[in-house]
Amino acid sequence: MDFIKHTVKKGENLTKIAKKYGFAGGDWKKIYDHPKNAAFRKLRPNPDMIEPKDTLMVPAKPGKEIDAEVKALGAMRVKLLSMPVSLKKIMMQAQRMNKETMRISKNGAMIQSDIQQLRGMQALHRSEVVILDKMTTQCQADAKSCVAESPKSFAIFQKRQEALAKLINTLKTIDDAEKHLRSDPKKAMFAVDGLNKDVIKITKLTAEWTKAHNDALKEIDARMKSLETERKQTI
Repeated sequence: MDFIKHTVKKGENLTKIAKKYGFAGGDWKKIYDHPKNAAFRKLRPNPDMIEPKDTLMVPAKPGKEIDAEVKALGAMRVKLLSMPVSLKKIMMQAQRMNKETMRISKNGAMIQSDIQQLRGMQALHRSEVVILDKMTTQCQADAKSCVAESPKSFAIFQKRQEALAKLINTLKTIDDAEKHLRSDPKKAMFAVDGLNKDVIKITKLTAEWTKAHNDALKEIDARMKSLETERKQTI
């Protein structure tokens, strides 16, 4: 929590000071009883008997601002919690795609129906990425509405999400396989091998995504817990 060092002016009392800094109803006890003002309480054991030039520490963040940040972080948390469902589907499709490409490689050839099946898996990948992108964008909007800076780990998560989305949305190996299917079967199989490498990249990125996602949640939870403590010390 940030604090403002306030020097008491002539004619001021704790109630006036509390109102000045946005404490509802001039709740001066939130200032006077704060641990940061232990020395002030020792100097002025009677809160009605403060003097000009006395100094005390005032919590800089009013309760309404804390409430706004808690609300924004809570909204981010809800969206982040919903994301692993889509990631699980992406991972399942990656596993299916891997099995399919291994089957094709084992046979040493591929047919048009193989292409269509792989395209269907890719389409499912992309549809889930759209959901993840939308949720990430909404989280970013929630973060911007926070009074404080958004969690640092969320920025890292955003980069992982962008990398995963870019990889899935730009997969060209299936296109290459279809392009060479009739004219050059060997090149088609080479593209299938390339697809296997892309699937490995997807698997690696989903693992990084998961870690970044969990780190963002942990930071949000810690921040919300800290804000709850701050809230009790303000309005």
